[in-house]
This record gives sequence, C-alpha cells and structure tokens, in this order.
Amino acid sequence: MMGCPHNFGSGLKNMFEFIRTHQKLMQILLLILIVPPFAFWGVDGYRRMSDPADAVAKVGTHAITQLEFQNAQRQQLDRLRRMLGNQFDPKMLDSAEARDTLLDGLVTQRVMLDHSLRSHLTASDDKLRETIAALPSVQKDGKFDNDTYKALLTSQGLTPQRFEAQLRQDLAVQLVQSGVNDTGIGSKALLDKVLGALEQEREVQEVSFKADAFVAKVTVTPEAAQKYYADNKKDFAVPAQVKAELVQMSSAAFATSAKVPEEDVKKYFDTNQSKYVQAEQRQASHILIAADKDKKDERAKAKAKAEEILKAVKAAPDTFAEIAKKESQDPGSAPNGGDLGQFGKGAMVPPFEKAAFALKVNEISDVVETDFGYHVIRLTAVQEAKGKTFAEVRGEIEAELKKQAGQKKLIESVERFQNLAYEQPDSLRPLADALGLPIGTTALFSKEAPVPPFAAVPGAQPSAGTAKLLSAIFSDDAIVKKRNTEAVEVSPGNWVSARVLEHKPASTRSFEDAKKDIEAAIKAKESAALAKKEGEARLADAQKNIDAVQYGAAKTVSRLKPDTLFGDPIAKIMAAPSAKLPTVVGVDLGAQGYAIYRINKVAAPAKSEEGVRKNFESQLARLSGASDFEAYLSGLRKQSKVEVNKANLNKPATP
Repeated sequence: MMGCPHNFGSGLKNMFEFIRTHQKLMQILLLILIVPPFAFWGVDGYRRMSDPADAVAKVGTHAITQLEFQNAQRQQLDRLRRMLGNQFDPKMLDSAEARDTLLDGLVTQRVMLDHSLRSHLTASDDKLRETIAALPSVQKDGKFDNDTYKALLTSQGLTPQRFEAQLRQDLAVQLVQSGVNDTGIGSKALLDKVLGALEQEREVQEVSFKADAFVAKVTVTPEAAQKYYADNKKDFAVPAQVKAELVQMSSAAFATSAKVPEEDVKKYFDTNQSKYVQAEQRQASHILIAADKDKKDERAKAKAKAEEILKAVKAAPDTFAEIAKKESQDPGSAPNGGDLGQFGKGAMVPPFEKAAFALKVNEISDVVETDFGYHVIRLTAVQEAKGKTFAEVRGEIEAELKKQAGQKKLIESVERFQNLAYEQPDSLRPLADALGLPIGTTALFSKEAPVPPFAAVPGAQPSAGTAKLLSAIFSDDAIVKKRNTEAVEVSPGNWVSARVLEHKPASTRSFEDAKKDIEAAIKAKESAALAKKEGEARLADAQKNIDAVQYGAAKTVSRLKPDTLFGDPIAKIMAAPSAKLPTVVGVDLGAQGYAIYRINKVAAPAKSEEGVRKNFESQLARLSGASDFEAYLSGLRKQSKVEVNKANLNKPATP
C-alpha cells in the first residue's frame, strides 16, 4: 500500500477498537472481512431444488445445502489459519454467532448472484483474463503459468471452462457490491475524531511484577495437588488412540514406480516439438500515471501528465529511467527505473501488450491507456523465440509421461483397490502386493489429533474424505473385528485403506503421571495471583504518593504506535483520565503478572505521518459505502424471499 506507515496494521486494529461501540458498522465489517471472498471459490452450489431436507437456507427457489455450508466453513477456517498463523484457534468459529455470520454471508452471495443474473450483469473477457492472470496460485516466477493453472483446476476437480464460467459469475456479483460500496464518503468529523484518538501520544513509565519472580514463594501441598486433580480431571483425559498400517494409492505413487522406455520419450518430443519452443520474450520499462477507470476528471489529468512526460522522454530518451523513478506511480517498477523484466504474450493487459510488441528496441511508445491509467513504454530488449533441444527437455518429458502413466493406472486400479480392501479384510498385504504399493505404518494417534494421510490441513477441519476414513479407523469393525477399513478417497485421486495394529482405549492420566503438570499449573496460578496482589498493593501506594514506586525509563506511546504495550496495557493507558497528571493505572497481565504505568504527559503530534490520514479516510469511506450497501442488500433480500433453517446447521453433512 503506497504511503502506508509501518504501524498502519496495528493502527487500523486500534481504530476499529475505538469505534467498537458502533455495532451497526461492525456488523457490516464482519460481513466484508469474515465471509470468504467470491473470487476463485465461486458460488458452485447455485442450483434449483424443490425443498431439500438438508437445506440450511433458501433464496427464492435456490437452496443452500448443509454440505455446502460445511464446505464454506472449512474454507473459512483454512483462510483464517493462513492469515493468523500460530495465533489461529479453530474454536474461534465454533459458536452460534460465527455460524450465523457465515450463513448470512452465503445467503448474501446467493441474493447478489440472483440479482446479477436478473440484471444481466457480466464480466468482460478482458476482466476475466486479468483476474485469472493475477491469481497468486497460478504464478510461476512472478508470471501467469498456464500449466500451473490447469494443474490447480484439475486438483480441485474443475475444468477451465467450468471454472471460468463460475469466475465470470463471481465477478458479476462483485459488480453489484462495488457499485454501491465505491460511492461511500467518510465523515470528516468522524475522521478527525478517530485520528485525534489514535495519534494522541502519552509519555509513560512502567514497573512490572512478573509472575515468574514469585514462583519460589509458592509451596504445593499434597492436599492441594490432589484437590486440583479431582477438580480438573477432564484436563487429564487421554482420547482413544490407535497405531495403524495403511496402503495409499494415488497417481503420484504409481508415477514414481512407472518405467518409461527411451523411445517413448523421444517419440513424444518429436510429436510435440511445438510445446518446447520458448516464445518470444520482451523486456520493457514503463512510466505509469495511475487513474481510476471510472473517474473521468482524474483520467483526463492523468492523460495530460502522461503526454507531458512522453514529450520529455522523447526529447531525452536517456532520462527515461530517471523520470520513471520520480514520476511513475507503479510502486513495483518505479524504483528500478520502470523496468518490468521479461514477459511474453498473455502476461500483460491487451492494450499494453499490443503497444509493447509493436515497438523496436529502444523505441518509446505513444501514451497507452489501460484500466490502470496511462503508460509511456520503452522497449529495452527482445529475446527471439527459440526451440529447446531434446537433451534440455528429456527429464521434463519423462516426468510428464510418468505422470500420465500414473493417472492411467490409477483410473484402471480404483475398482480393484476397493474390491481387494473389502474382499480380503484380514490383511492389507494382498492389496499391496497386487498393485505394487508399499504398506506404511503410523505412530499412535487419536481421532482428535490425526497423522498424515488421515490429518487435515493444520488448523482446518478434516475434509469429508479424511473424516470418513477416521470414522472407519475408530469403528468397532476396525478395532474389535480387526478388519481393513473400506477404501476411502481422502482427496481427489488419493485412496487409502487402513488396518488397526494397536488400540489404546480412552483413559484418564493417573495422579502420579500428571503430578508434575499439576504442580506446575498450581505454581503458575498462585505466582500470578501473588504478582497481582503485590502489584495492586504498590498501585495503592502510588495513588497516595506517585513517587512511592520506582518506575522504568520514560517512553512515548499511542494507539497507532503502542511500542510493546498491546492489548489491555495500551487500552488502559490511553483511556486513563488526563485532567490531572501525572497519574497511574494498574493492569492485570493474567499469567504474566501485573504492571503499573505512570502517565506523565499527553500531547497530539504536530502533524500526521505521511499517508496516515489518507489511509484512514479510505477506510472510513469503505465503512460508509458498506453501510449504504447493507441498506441496498436489505432490499434485495426482501425481493429474494430468504428463508433460514438454523436447525440444520449442526447436523452432520450427508456425503
């Protein structure tokens, strides 16, 4: 984000904390941030049903099934896991409120799709190409890669035609939302109030009472340990565990063992030489004057500026890089003098590509208009198309032929894999020997903490396939009767049959086994309580005589720049009355202990940092637009006759 200060992320978080009392706005914000994005996932379940029994909602005559809801929930959990990393907790969406919000988002998607279809809204071919080319998951070396694109779609069971039809629908839906959201105008008074609160600076000094410092003062008696064990027995529960062996069949497994004759590799090369021609690559630099495609006045000014720049660089071509560094509004290339690196056909938007491929080396284009604004382009190099030799691509071809052989054998072997797992239930050996597959062995694992290939993506719920396999492994049929599980497709083209080797029933850790953990838990709790007690006593002293406590070095903090004082400390420091200074506040730090903060001075910065006001103005405008959109959406929902069946939200999905 251009002009974005280092602490903008934490500042934005604090901004929303500041306006948390505006419940209506926050509901809108949840709708924007929590509901999974349309693009790439699509609204695949948009189909007519009379009245399916597992529907969680209906939009007119269109049903949202319980399975669709659970798929969206899994996608959302995975998305949050990627965003939050180690701070992710799967339980954050395990509430009635979270499920209601997600369902509301799915209903919103259906309502908007219904409206876009009635209104005959559609995305252009150029917009479709631009959106697909920009997807990070289909990039290779920073550029769109068609093979990666096709492989990704295949892994999700999609054809390019089906995905592109979905994406075109999704983009049309986005037109409905952006058409209202983009008209939002933030209140200047609210902006001034928010920035005033966020940028206010306070000089503070800290004294902390760490829980660790009080551990030595805690004595854990046998009676206290026994009582803790009795009161918290559920914390020492050990779920049922199994050790299993398994046979896993996939195209990748077959590809690894496939043998490809040399003559087949050479024949493939001779037949498909056109695939191994490296297309012409061009290298160019550009100067971009950005402009919103829907704002005529802005575009007129941008075009005029681009034409002035064109005159300057044509008069002195050697200054192109220097002018690009100063004037170009493309943050990616401007620092490099506008250099875009090498690219082939299909990598750039059509107007830019047409101009770049019409130039000779060192020639400068006229002003080129795209949706991004106006460009002045200079072609700096051309790498002619050339074919690769057999030696250069031999390994690539062999891998491709092995992959094809693996896919073919997988298709041919699925039924046999299923039958052998079922017909010879006392051992996996016949299945493994018949198909030439290895037998793997797992460590002990529980249903709640599975291991590959039974595990889901870390932090995400198991897929329907892995959940089905886990249920089979922990069933009486597998544990008591010692039978193979049925063959289960845990992911597209990845089949598994397992057999339980060892079973440990659910149990509770004994007191002796848990004794060290019990003592540590009691010490942690009691030491935190002692730290809090000491801190509160010293706070009382400081409230009588502020100099009765020795504080650390002074530092200046604000909501935008909290230093290390995140959460409760910065909130209480900034909320403390400032009519009479200095003053003190105490903060319970939970398991970490207690802290006292002395507030010496309160001041506003002389001037906002560059870009801060513009960024928050943009955020408030979005909130305003979102508020308008909520009203618009409310009308659409009434037209679409939305019915919600919450009773189906918690039912298990039907495979």
